[in-house]
Amino acid sequence: MKKPHIRDYFSKQFIVFIFFSCLSTAVNLTSRFLFSYILSYALAIVAAYIVGASVAFIFNRKITFKGGSGEVSKQIRGFIIVNIIGLLQTLAVSLVLRYYILPAIGFSFYLNEVAHFIGSGTTVFTSFLGYKYFSFRK
Repeated sequence: MKKPHIRDYFSKQFIVFIFFSCLSTAVNLTSRFLFSYILSYALAIVAAYIVGASVAFIFNRKITFKGGSGEVSKQIRGFIIVNIIGLLQTLAVSLVLRYYILPAIGFSFYLNEVAHFIGSGTTVFTSFLGYKYFSFRK
């Protein structure tokens, strides 16, 4: 029996999406760090999410989903809807981890950064499905 390869589980499109998600997450996390100098933790997450989502839109529209078949304005609207859901997911997970779960388990190493990183990562599957079947559908 043939041993399964990773590509048997993940499409090329999903792998490309993961690559650009990592890039936009890096932009998101870096900008959150910078926004934290002038904004509260929650507002810095929101502002950084917008910056990271802008990067994600550009790369995913042009490369991952190859523009889909709709008007750009409709794609932007769909993208915003998917990202509002992703932002709420990121914010909820980040805040619960930061203020409740991590302190409760005695974790205190870079609380904001760790909580935000994990919160950002929770949107991978929901964002991919939202972009593929809603924002950039063919």
